[in-house]
Amino acid sequence: MKCRIIDVANQKGGVGKTTSAINLAVGISLWEKKVLLVDFDPQGNTTTGLGIDKRENINNIYGLITGKCSLDQTILHLSEHLDIMPGGEDLSALPMEVYDDKDRLFILKKLLSELRQHYDFIIIDTPPSLNLITLNGIIAADELLIPVQAEFYALEGITQVLKTLKKVKRYTGESILKTHFLVTMYDVRTSISKQVRQELEKHFSSEVLKTVIPRNVRISEAPGFGESVLTYAPLSKGAYAYKELVKEIMEMKI
Repeated sequence: MKCRIIDVANQKGGVGKTTSAINLAVGISLWEKKVLLVDFDPQGNTTTGLGIDKRENINNIYGLITGKCSLDQTILHLSEHLDIMPGGEDLSALPMEVYDDKDRLFILKKLLSELRQHYDFIIIDTPPSLNLITLNGIIAADELLIPVQAEFYALEGITQVLKTLKKVKRYTGESILKTHFLVTMYDVRTSISKQVRQELEKHFSSEVLKTVIPRNVRISEAPGFGESVLTYAPLSKGAYAYKELVKEIMEMKI
């Protein structure tokens, strides 16, 4: 099976981006596929969300890129089928560190190209902004997963992401193989949730995933226990939704 690299991105914060990256990675690993979860966000919430204490001075992706640690020293094995490349605050210095590097937009792509043979899936979590770090994640990926919160301003964030994709293609010649829109924080009781999904389907048709992630307290609680909702509350509505997402992603013909 060819390795699929999926970048989870949206310039808008609070849309369930990190939560979706974590649960997608954990869920795929439960299918006994080898997964690498890359925390490419200076906030490092993906790292702490899986119970890793960043205060313990662990090696992270910034150290790997800048040559302060090796690949073997950076990747942590969370389970038989799930590895993580931790993130951290020092990653915010990366744009300045590589300012004069003509290949600065391809740093992550080059790094991950060396790892593709070892994994079935590589899931990247990037910052809620459109900067050098986020662009590296987009360029490194084969697929882009855009979580869209079911709220009034949701489509504005999508517009900015799509503009960025066009710029990436224009400046680098790189393009995303496939884009997926995932509706998150969906509330069946509100008309706005239904409207957001209808608008997405109207404009993006088949790119909108059938799976919808509901508002669910178990999803919010899980990171506090260093777990995905799939392991923290496997019988919850949130866990069921993410299981459906994993199944939909796994069954895609790419």
